[in-house]
Amino acid sequence: MQRYAYSPTCRQRAMMDYFGDVEQLPQGCQSCDNCQTSEAMTLSQDLIRDIRIILSGIARFRAPFGKGILVDCLRGKETEKNNAYGHPHLSTFGLLKEKTQVEIMNLIDLLIRQNYIQQNGFQYPTLSLTKDGIEVMKGSIEPTLPKERFLEFVRGKKSNAIGKKDRAQKPSSQDRTHPLWEAIREWRFEMAQKRKIPPYTIFWDRTIDDLCAKQPKNLRELEEVFGMGERKCASFGEELLGIIRHSN
Repeated sequence: MQRYAYSPTCRQRAMMDYFGDVEQLPQGCQSCDNCQTSEAMTLSQDLIRDIRIILSGIARFRAPFGKGILVDCLRGKETEKNNAYGHPHLSTFGLLKEKTQVEIMNLIDLLIRQNYIQQNGFQYPTLSLTKDGIEVMKGSIEPTLPKERFLEFVRGKKSNAIGKKDRAQKPSSQDRTHPLWEAIREWRFEMAQKRKIPPYTIFWDRTIDDLCAKQPKNLRELEEVFGMGERKCASFGEELLGIIRHSN
């Protein structure tokens, strides 16, 4: 499931391949979030540096490791496994010690989505660099991140604490029997039927959870919802806002 979530390829094609569908989609479905191109984000030099440190950290491992060990190494944690493999002697050890575990994990996931890092294996996936990842690490090419994905990464670092009063008035992310949750889900299903695409390619259930929790009142607030962005807000933002207003 995690591999599917962070794959940079067409989601519908991935599902068809997984279940052995004979139909092919060489150009993708052109409807899911991976097929729809997103405006590139201008990256700061500090972020570019962090990206290259992460890629270098993978390259300097003498054996393939997963995300957890990579994060511990970059944060300078002298764990039993890191010490056993001599990681404290690597040049990348502790270079991101000022970052939190979640921040580095999220950035790694973004780099997987951008096809700079490849995950190998299923039960205990390890990391390796793709051809583009090697070029970015060497500085031969500049890394790029889609704006929408980058904004989701930034939002994930911020606290979305809601006051007790708001929590009492709004349905929680677990309250999927709430009328608003059902209304948005029904709208998503109808939209998917019109476009002849699976509902999840419109947006995930987690997006419905966030819509119900935040209940945005305008497009600017709607852009702050998980899984939403400028493109989706422009396409059907007003319809969603109308559903939310009607529920109140």
